[in-house]
Amino acid sequence: MRGSDSDWYKNVLKTPTIHLAVEAAQLNAIVPPTSDAAKVEQVLDKFRAKYGARGVEAYYRKHDVAVEVRSPGQLGIRVGPQFVVVG
Repeated sequence: MRGSDSDWYKNVLKTPTIHLAVEAAQLNAIVPPTSDAAKVEQVLDKFRAKYGARGVEAYYRKHDVAVEVRSPGQLGIRVGPQFVVVG
C-alpha cells in the first residue's frame, strides 16, 4: 500500500463512507481518514498484532494515513463468522 498516494485514500478523502454487508445485515459507516501519527501507529499496531510486523512492513510501505473502521461487533451488531466489506 502506498499510504496517502493510494487510490483508496484519495477516494475516502472525497467520500468518507463505506458499506458493510454481514450475512443479512448491512451497515453504512462514516470512516474519516486521519494523518495523525499517533492514530496511524495505533492502526498499524493492530495490523502487526494480527498479521505480524514483517508482513505489515512488507505490504504497507508508506505509513502516513489510516482509517479505522469499527467492526460490526463493536457497533452492537451480532454476526456469524463471515464478514465481507463491500465497495
